[in-house]
Amino acid sequence: MKFKPLYHRLLSIKNPIHIMKAPVGNKRRLYFLFCLFFFSGYLSAQPYIDIVQVRYTSSPDAGLHSDKNIKNNYQYFQANATLPYIFNKDSSMLVFTPFYEYYKITIASVTDLPDKVQSLALPLNFVKPLSKRWGLTVGVIPRWNGYGSQTFKSNSFQLGGLVLASVKKNDHLEYKFGLYYNSEFSGAFFVPLAGIDWQINKRNALFGILPGSLTYEHQVSKRFYCGGLFRAITNSYQAGYHDNTAISKYIRVDENQLGIFADTYLSKNIVFTTEFGHSVLRKLRFGEKDSKAPYYYKQKVNDNLYISATVSYRLRVR
Repeated sequence: MKFKPLYHRLLSIKNPIHIMKAPVGNKRRLYFLFCLFFFSGYLSAQPYIDIVQVRYTSSPDAGLHSDKNIKNNYQYFQANATLPYIFNKDSSMLVFTPFYEYYKITIASVTDLPDKVQSLALPLNFVKPLSKRWGLTVGVIPRWNGYGSQTFKSNSFQLGGLVLASVKKNDHLEYKFGLYYNSEFSGAFFVPLAGIDWQINKRNALFGILPGSLTYEHQVSKRFYCGGLFRAITNSYQAGYHDNTAISKYIRVDENQLGIFADTYLSKNIVFTTEFGHSVLRKLRFGEKDSKAPYYYKQKVNDNLYISATVSYRLRVR
């Protein structure tokens, strides 16, 4: 499929709902981009969709931190994709967004950390346009969070999900609200969601779903964007067994980041992103599964600088 001509054709349509009334030949060719439009509007709250993305982040032991806290070094990698399927009857769709990630965390004072912890997740979301103003997304998120060859064992499996509603206030502003759940190793984890997709003016936008992320984007030119962002990550990973016993232990990583970014469009759809920032209230905790006390190690760790590089195949919807 050639994305470029289809993409321009989609943007030429003032009301994407009318795609379903187009001639049969055109409908088939536009289904893919049609569902990308709704996916970006109802789920991710952003003016673009990344079909494929690869990101690497390094956070060395350097930054505005306290020497009283534990020194640490983080390396992070993520690869993800977006694969939608549209239903002809009512324009609902399934969106499959698999991703793989790993953390390599080094703490000199902690000797029993795995070399790296990793995750494979297979989120599947059902997106339902309810009306011209309202949309609903319901998702299930199976994932395996572990380390090495133990990643895909039964005791590393987690099951999560979300419900997210969106309401369009006008052509430039949309609100989102919902609930996220995941079966973390420390117990059930519920988080209320609140989001916004606001095209402030032709060159400025604010979008995201909190507490996960919030981004301000400024268009400098057709090939260059910049801005600032907040990102929050909470994950727990199976990390072996405690003191050579059958008691399973886990690592919980809480990572909050404040940063600035620059998007350089190497071509119409290939984007190279550089990001620089600092972690905020970073936490690393160890726990034993099914224990009365959720954590047996919860020492404060330093907040550090981080730098990130990302390559994406991106389609902008506005």
